[in-house]
Amino acid sequence: MDIQSAALNELFVLYPVIIPGWVSPVKPADIAHGGIPKALYDGQAQGLECLVDPWTELQLRSWIMAVDDRVDLYCNGDLVPGAGQTVKPGEETLRQRLYLPHEQLRHGANLLQYEVTRVGGNSERSRDLRVLYHLRPVDSLDLVIPADVLKDGVSAARAAQGVEFGFTYANRRNHDRIEFLLGDTQVRFDVPDGTAAITHTLFTDTFQKAGDNPSAVAEFYVVDQLGNRVKSPEKRLDIHLDRVELEQAILREIPTENNDDPAIVDLAKLNGGPLWALIHLIDTIWKVGDEIHLTFTSLVNGSPVATHEQTLPITQVPGQFSWDIPNSKVIADSVVRVIYEQVRSGVVIATSRTATAQVTGEAVEHDVLTFTNEPYTIAPAGRLKNVELLLSTRNNTPVPGGKLSLTLPANFMYADGSSGQRDFITDAAGRVSVSRIKGTLITGSYSLSATSGAQVANATVTVTERGPVGSIPVTSSYGIAVSPDGTRVYVGNDRVSVIDTATNQVLTHIPVGSGSVGIAFSPDGTRAYASNQAIHRVCVIDTTTNEVVTNIPANTPTGIAVSPDGSRIYVSNYGSHTVSVIDTATHQVLTIPVGNNPWGVAISPDGTRTYVCGRNSRRVSVIDTATNRVLTNIPANVPVGVAVSPDGTRVYVSNQGSHTVSVIDTATNQVLTNILVGNNPYGIAVSQDGSRAYVSNYDSDTVSVIDTATNQVLTNIPAGSNPLWIAISPDGTRAYVCNFTSHTVSVIGV
Repeated sequence: MDIQSAALNELFVLYPVIIPGWVSPVKPADIAHGGIPKALYDGQAQGLECLVDPWTELQLRSWIMAVDDRVDLYCNGDLVPGAGQTVKPGEETLRQRLYLPHEQLRHGANLLQYEVTRVGGNSERSRDLRVLYHLRPVDSLDLVIPADVLKDGVSAARAAQGVEFGFTYANRRNHDRIEFLLGDTQVRFDVPDGTAAITHTLFTDTFQKAGDNPSAVAEFYVVDQLGNRVKSPEKRLDIHLDRVELEQAILREIPTENNDDPAIVDLAKLNGGPLWALIHLIDTIWKVGDEIHLTFTSLVNGSPVATHEQTLPITQVPGQFSWDIPNSKVIADSVVRVIYEQVRSGVVIATSRTATAQVTGEAVEHDVLTFTNEPYTIAPAGRLKNVELLLSTRNNTPVPGGKLSLTLPANFMYADGSSGQRDFITDAAGRVSVSRIKGTLITGSYSLSATSGAQVANATVTVTERGPVGSIPVTSSYGIAVSPDGTRVYVGNDRVSVIDTATNQVLTHIPVGSGSVGIAFSPDGTRAYASNQAIHRVCVIDTTTNEVVTNIPANTPTGIAVSPDGSRIYVSNYGSHTVSVIDTATHQVLTIPVGNNPWGVAISPDGTRTYVCGRNSRRVSVIDTATNRVLTNIPANVPVGVAVSPDGTRVYVSNQGSHTVSVIDTATNQVLTNILVGNNPYGIAVSQDGSRAYVSNYDSDTVSVIDTATNQVLTNIPAGSNPLWIAISPDGTRAYVCNFTSHTVSVIGV
């Protein structure tokens, strides 16, 4: 087609300018599309780097632009002199790189556009890009320290009392953040909007982390929402928590209510729950292996009417020791006393001061314990949705700070691998949420049991049958993922198909628009995320209703993975050569430049590393998730799929260029070996026990099964036509494979 033709002009869409490293979104949402940190503009000799890539449709159709096409940059409606350029011979398929000179951006929101003038003379202005810029950095930073602390320093008693620091600075803005450093210890908090004083109180735990130091550095950074950082002048504190003293216990109805009066015990606030005695364990006084002997006495008219004693081991120092005193021992209108002793090797070596409080109000007994989101259904070895419990009184008033116990059936495990009974404390709303419970391999019906005092509640867990092996027809198939509970498979295509793993039946189709490539689930299974290349969005799906609840902007998103804690989504953007890091709570997006045409994405089990296949750059980028920076690039051969072993020691990468799977040592980021598999390997997955890796071979119509101990191919299993991505059931007995050409999902017994 002639690039000057009318047909081409209809396809000629000028997307907004691309700014590598910008911050998006910004607040408030309607002020701008994103923000420009001063380091990207003021800190660059040439000014702000602006990438112009308006010819996406032409590239997709393998057409090119013409020599002498011209691109000019506009800022706030005005042509920027010297910021344009003309397409030169050999640049017809390349994006254009322009620079916005200094002193062009004004404070606040700015409008960036570019105009493309074709060889034939016709021109078109791009879509608008509004960017936020802070002209004036914060200054005059001052850390305000209490006069007594400046004079006498921080003792153990002063630390337990709490030290309130103040933070002042000029050019304060909404959405600023404070990063307060005390020695090597950092505390972060958001600055309140408006003009209210900025204060933050530190207690013993933070000073203990900072450590005793006669000249500890205290300073803070102000970080605005654009990432601009300014540091205050440093000040010095004398921290000395080495004084041996046993403070009196702090009595509270609700452990987390810091402003409560410890001299009053309100039975109404106890609400049938225990009375808490909180004791700060200072590491200069206490040692792991010590014992604490606690004595509680309730007195009426000076005479004891109830007592409670207990000796418990100290297992963690430093920290806060919490002792729950049964509600039945807290007598109305009595005076209660708590004293404790430090015991080492059977000998009492210290005694506390006595904590005393007056009991007021009338006792309230709680008697309702409920599973609020039962029943629970999982596939064999699947993870339960978060188990939600509510402790309340007979009149439905929540019981905060209440103690309850949850007992798992045999062969069920908590997230840390333990089983059986575990104790929990209810939050301010009387609730407990237990996540990532893993079920048994054996199908059937099981019972969860919870107790609180004399109250007992039970809930049913159903472990479904495994679906048969075979082939499931779908309209088309590309991305695929198994839900954490193992009961559903989501298949990406022009719509997301939802498959019941017990019956292998398609339950529903979720409209997401054509071009859905990658699928990933949140750890709790309540959300599925689908990357959609065609509409440049990540679709967020509510897995309860199977409806799209929102769409998050991306740039030709392809691979997708969710961090183990569910707080971040990592999305490879094939068209912009970047990875988007999405905050799942706010949907704020941070962009990381990586290799050309990134494809598959995988995250280490501890969440510290993200591995991204740079398909056309022939490398695997390793991203540090704490800093969102690329640590290193590992050579590969047209890598597409990537998976991490459950123990985090190995990364497996499918290489289309060499028909191999690379095995990478995560400690050294070195390729240990390359395993020859079928033709054009694509998706790859590792079983939950780490013993097998499975790779789909697009041109061989097979799935290669790799023994991860020997790095040898054990067998090649037939699949459908042109298998792409692959997912493994939680129990490791089923592989689900997308077949691109045959429009099916193969269910393979492995």
